[in-house]
Formats: sequence, structure tokens, C-alpha cells
Amino acid sequence: MDCQQSVSDFLKNEGLNSNSSFLLACSGGLDSVTLLHILVHLGHKPALAHCNFQLRGDESDGDEALVKKLAEKHHLPLHTKRFDTQDFATGKGISIQMAARELRYAFFRELMQLHAYQHLLTAHHQDDSLETLLINLGRGTGISGLGISGKNGTVLRPMLRLGRMDLQSYAQRHQLQWREDSSNKKVDYQRNFIRHKVVPAFRQAFSSVDSGLRTSFENLESDIRFFKYALSQQLGELIEKKKDEERMPMKPLVEKDFAKTLLNAWLSPMGFTDLEAIVQSLQQESGAVFHSQSHVLLRDREYLILKKRVKPDQEVFMIQKTDQRIDHPLRMKFSIRLNHTFEIPVSPHQAGLDLDLLEFPLVLRHWKAGDSFRPLGMKGFKKLSNFFTDIKLNRFEKEDVWLLCSGENIVWVVGHRIDDRFKVSGKTKTVYFVDLLN
Repeated sequence: MDCQQSVSDFLKNEGLNSNSSFLLACSGGLDSVTLLHILVHLGHKPALAHCNFQLRGDESDGDEALVKKLAEKHHLPLHTKRFDTQDFATGKGISIQMAARELRYAFFRELMQLHAYQHLLTAHHQDDSLETLLINLGRGTGISGLGISGKNGTVLRPMLRLGRMDLQSYAQRHQLQWREDSSNKKVDYQRNFIRHKVVPAFRQAFSSVDSGLRTSFENLESDIRFFKYALSQQLGELIEKKKDEERMPMKPLVEKDFAKTLLNAWLSPMGFTDLEAIVQSLQQESGAVFHSQSHVLLRDREYLILKKRVKPDQEVFMIQKTDQRIDHPLRMKFSIRLNHTFEIPVSPHQAGLDLDLLEFPLVLRHWKAGDSFRPLGMKGFKKLSNFFTDIKLNRFEKEDVWLLCSGENIVWVVGHRIDDRFKVSGKTKTVYFVDLLN
């Protein structure tokens, strides 16, 4: 297959030309050296990014030296970085391969943001896609795990229609120099075992495997595009966006026999991995909470509620008697009025309090376990946790509640109920009026 034409067609379809700014991940191996040669001969000037994982001693340094030589030869910008990969893997409790991947892509993201590169190009090819398919089938996957996509956000893989033999033929014909990674020959790594043991047997069984794979992956990519489109349509119909959270009603969700697929499409981008437990929670009592590194999912009574994780606000805010307004953490206005001109507010977003019973400065804070108050109209105290249950606040709504306090006493559960001890009565001379804006 014509390697240059294949790459050229891909780049044109993605709208890239000789003026496009992009980053090429270059290890110094056959694949990335071949892609670099093709790009240069097509008139492109990519910046190169090389990671030295310091896992193979002089061999790793030799890889870096070759990439530097190529950058100088073609007058290309070069970004290199050395990593203590072993320590990183040990510290995170992950494999060397996973550690190298995390470090590599974090470096690439950093470079793209710093230098405003539009795309990251990698040299994955058809054989890589086959290996990934077999690995994912063994682990368990869905339609999106059947191979490698040519485009994933800003990451482009222009050689997926080319096989390893195509690249070798091209490199030898153009007398290219590249580095061989000795660790790729070890079959104790899962991918290497598949590459050296499984794929050769697969090729032996199918004489036209390359053209067959090319057709299969092209069909798969088209199917996946439609699959993602259909999913986005379904999610768009189900998800309700409200302030800083997303809600999915459970009744229409559980009626669908592809509920797990919908949940996976919605939640996996936010880092949720235990989809089985989330699906099981749909048939259980409300209250289950699931966490990813960035988000929290609550199984409420009628909804699944998704919200970004935020660091609990432990700050307290002082309100002086002379303050007329604050804009943080809430927007509130304060005024002092004579009782005989004052009408008791009916809105839960307003509070009328007996000024003489207040101790300034007032304190605005979040609620904590053990807090209690005397709700307006009651003679006894009630724990806030029980009050929240009574008014049917979910966990996220509880976390958003603020308290206005006088000394150690709660005078207003902001937006909900004042404390009966601080209400305006016939004995009140002056009213302290609080208006919660928006």
C-alpha cells in the first residue's frame, strides 16, 4: 500500500495542511521514524516530543540521541523529557506500561497547552489496532473497544490503514535509521505475547488478513460513529441539566434494555469504573453514592444525580451589624427596620429576626453533624439531619446548605427555616431583615 498517499489522504480529510501546527510523538522506533519521514516529504513541519523513561539504560539514551539527530536534520522543534518511571509506577501501584502511558500523555497534554499545538499525531498502525482488539476481547469490552480510533479528540493516528510490513518496506526503501526496543521482544508482556505468538498464527490462518483487517476496521469505525451518535441522542433526551449538576430520571432509564450502555457512555468519561454496582443500585433503596476522582454520583429517589467533586468549604464568614450586603459565599442584603412597619416575610429566601436577640458579628457557615435548632413553630429542638430528611433534601442539596448563626445558635437555615427563638414577636422593637438574592 502507498504509505505516503494513505497518510496524505488522512490528513486532508482532517483538514491539516503544511501550515497546521501539530505535535508528533516520536520514540525513535520504526513506526514514528517512518511517520516523521512521510510528514516531512508531504511538506509538514511537526514539532517532535520524545519521552526518555530511563528503563533501558544506554539504550534509552540512544533512542533520545536519534530523535535529536532527526530534529536537527529536518530543522524541527524538539521537546524531550526524562522520567523516573519505576518510582512513579511503584508509588501509584501500577504496571510499568501503565505508568509510561500516564507520564507520556500528561507530557503531551502539557506541551499542547503550552505551545498551542492543534493536534497530537501518533504512529499507531493496523497491527497495533489488531493487538488492541485481541487484548480488549480478552479483558471484556464493548463496541468502542474493538480496535483503535483514527481520531480521539485532538489525537490523530494517520497510519491505521497501514500494516507493520508496509512500514518496514517503506523504511527500507528510503534507507531510514530507527531504533529497536529490546523490551519489545520479551513475551512476558501481554501485548508482546499477542504480537509474537498470537498474531503470527492469525496471519497464517488468513492469507488475505491485511485487506480483511482494513475493511473490518473501516466498517467498525463507521459503525462506532453511528453508535456514538445514537447514544448522544438518547442521553440528550434523558439528561436534565440543573445548575451545577446533571440528573437522569430512573424510571425511563430502567425501562430500557440498554441502560448499562447509556450509563457507561454518560459516566465513564467522568472516571466511573464500577458500572455493575451503579446498575444494581437502580433496583435498590435510594442513597447510594459513587465516587470517581472528579465527580460524585448519587442514587436519589427518582434520579441519578451527577455533580463535580468540590472540596468541602470549612470557612466561616463574619457579618457585621453595619454590613448592608455581601456577595460571597452567598449574595445577601441586610437592613434594620422598625417592627411596627414590618410585614413578616413568607418567602423562604427572606428572614425577619429580632435584632435585640442577635449577637454580632453573625457567622455564616456550612452545617455539620450534630447541629440542631428550633424550627419556626416548634417548641422542641430538631437535629438538622432529621430536618433535611423531613423536607426531602438529597445529599448534594444538604452539602449546599448554609447556616446563619448568632454565637453558637443557628438563627436561620438559609433558604429554608428560621429558628423559633429569634422570630419577630409582639415584644420585638427592631427587626433585622435578611434577603437572599437569586
